[in-house]
Amino acid sequence: MTWLSRLRPTDRKISQRASNRRRRMATLDFLEDRTLLSNVVTSITHASNGAITLNILGDTHSDSFGITENANGTVTVTGTGRTQINGSPLGVAFTTTQPISNIGVTLPGSGVDIDHVSLTGHGTVQNVSITVPGVSPTTAATCLFLTVTNTNNAGSLTVNDAPYSSASGAVNNSGGQLTATVTGSHFTALTIEQDGCCPANYTLDHDTVPGAVTLEQGTANGNSVTVTNDTFGATTITQFFAPSVTMGGGNSDSCTGQGDTVTVDDSQIFSLAVYQNGRANPSNGHNGGGMTIDIGTTSDVEVALTGFGVIAEQPYASGGDTIHIESITQYGRAPNSWVHGPPSIYTLQGDGGGETTTVDSSVVFGNISIYQGNGAGDQVFVGNDEAGYTLAVGPFIEDFFGDLTIVQGNGFADTVTINSVGSEPPLNAADVNIFNNVYISQGNGTVGAPGDPCCGGQPGGDTVNLDESVITSDLFIFQNAYINSDGLATGTLYNASGNNTINIALNEQVLVGNQTFLYQGGSNNTVNLGGAGDPSGIDFETTYLDIWTGWGGGGFVSAANTVVDVGSFFGNNWTINGAGDGNTFEDLGGNINVTYGPGYTG
Repeated sequence: MTWLSRLRPTDRKISQRASNRRRRMATLDFLEDRTLLSNVVTSITHASNGAITLNILGDTHSDSFGITENANGTVTVTGTGRTQINGSPLGVAFTTTQPISNIGVTLPGSGVDIDHVSLTGHGTVQNVSITVPGVSPTTAATCLFLTVTNTNNAGSLTVNDAPYSSASGAVNNSGGQLTATVTGSHFTALTIEQDGCCPANYTLDHDTVPGAVTLEQGTANGNSVTVTNDTFGATTITQFFAPSVTMGGGNSDSCTGQGDTVTVDDSQIFSLAVYQNGRANPSNGHNGGGMTIDIGTTSDVEVALTGFGVIAEQPYASGGDTIHIESITQYGRAPNSWVHGPPSIYTLQGDGGGETTTVDSSVVFGNISIYQGNGAGDQVFVGNDEAGYTLAVGPFIEDFFGDLTIVQGNGFADTVTINSVGSEPPLNAADVNIFNNVYISQGNGTVGAPGDPCCGGQPGGDTVNLDESVITSDLFIFQNAYINSDGLATGTLYNASGNNTINIALNEQVLVGNQTFLYQGGSNNTVNLGGAGDPSGIDFETTYLDIWTGWGGGGFVSAANTVVDVGSFFGNNWTINGAGDGNTFEDLGGNINVTYGPGYTG
């Protein structure tokens, strides 16, 4: 044996153990490389007016930290998880040495990181701004989870996730996913803005913001805003916010606003405007439908007597969208003269089919206006509502505001139903709808109709059901009617359409204080008056009545327990008429001054 062989180990296991040690060391080195720390840096700036601002700058890793406003005016910034503050060891917080006036947070991000930021406390801080600048127009900003709890500030909270500039030529970066929760907090104003095609979800609960509240979200599908138990000033909520920046090159099916939701309940809000701008994808026709606006559906929402009330719009609605407004009441004292008030309810939906609007159990001193586009099978339900008011002016009772206006476009089989079935507990002793005037208009019924609507049109099939209502002055219903430049209804444009139905007081009593005018275009239209069997013996009563069932013939009118106090508003010797052949009237008894003209037979 040579001297070299003596130095070699004779035990083979010794070399195996050495090899294992080397492998274990390599594994430990690899794990250590993956454990990255983020570092948040603070700085202080002094303004000429004496305001002191704490600046908090994140890095491009995943930052996680909390901000606490202390009672003595100082502010503490504490890192959590793997986040350092000013390079200090993990778990070592930073506290300012002087009271702070404003806090500014900037989170640059890298497009793949996730930041968690919390804010709480009450000290001398006034304004808090959180800015996520974004990475590029095509790379989303950091994913931010923001939690604001029990914060009481004398200024505003502003969150801009890839802030949008409308200046000409401005480049807008894409906002990242934003989940913002604000609870039990007070600010003078509040803005949360997110752009782009990443998801956004906002929750505001038990907050007080006497100034303007602005909530804006980008173009992703399924975004949500929930407002409950809050006291807010003028509030605007916008989904599918103006910048059409999407991660799918502008045509992604995930960036149409489909399935967006807004829920507002149990809150006092000066005025509320909700805009869901989701729209059809122009590249493949896929739609942004299925959007929902729910206001007051669980608990009352109060609006100010001096505000405009409630606006809910889905202007590009493309199918199966819903607006449900319920239990709207008013607060404050009525002024001597209205500026922005009295509060009204206004809704708008686009041309998608199967759109639904409900206004239920609400009281406003202004008007209720409901508009739907040309989609087929649209529905409107109005129940147990009260709009406008009346005052004694000398020997007369004058009505003010209180117009119920419902307009549906040229969709096939649209329906308007006015009653109180399924409504909340009655807002008035009579448990009826109370309006000063009612105007209902439905189009020619060709859009979405079976067959080809281009060749003369198809049956319209629109329906109006009116029950449980007291109308102080006038009731006007137009179906398949063309209104010319003089404001007069003619039926010559849509002669081939028709098959519309108007039911008044079929189930519950309806009272109209002045004029009732029912106009149907086309042919084969139906009007049913009365039949509710009211204990008073009067199902439907109006001062004046005029019915025109179209130029095409085939009209049918029935009446039961219908009382017309005077007769035709136009001085005719009849209250019912129509052109064409085959028009018939059925007298079911209990009628007064319900007569038919030469175009009808009894």
